[in-house]
Amino acid sequence: MTKFLTLPLMLTAIGLLIKNALFCGDVIGLLHFFHSITELWTDPTFTAPALTKIVLTTALICAIGWDDLQKRREARALASQTCI
Repeated sequence: MTKFLTLPLMLTAIGLLIKNALFCGDVIGLLHFFHSITELWTDPTFTAPALTKIVLTTALICAIGWDDLQKRREARALASQTCI
């Protein structure tokens, strides 16, 4: 079951590499993060897979946020150069 649930996470990671559908990837990553927290809280037998999924989704969300931050910085630098 856990392998089935990580498939959309891998698809969003591929989408991140292609620079496509970042918002959808972020939303799916958040859903996986919340599901992993719930799984960790309720079922002690899935501790390792849940922690792994928490780390991976956190890395995915941070990567998407970092990419967006870099785009904003580039746009702001370009706008300040054209005004001068």
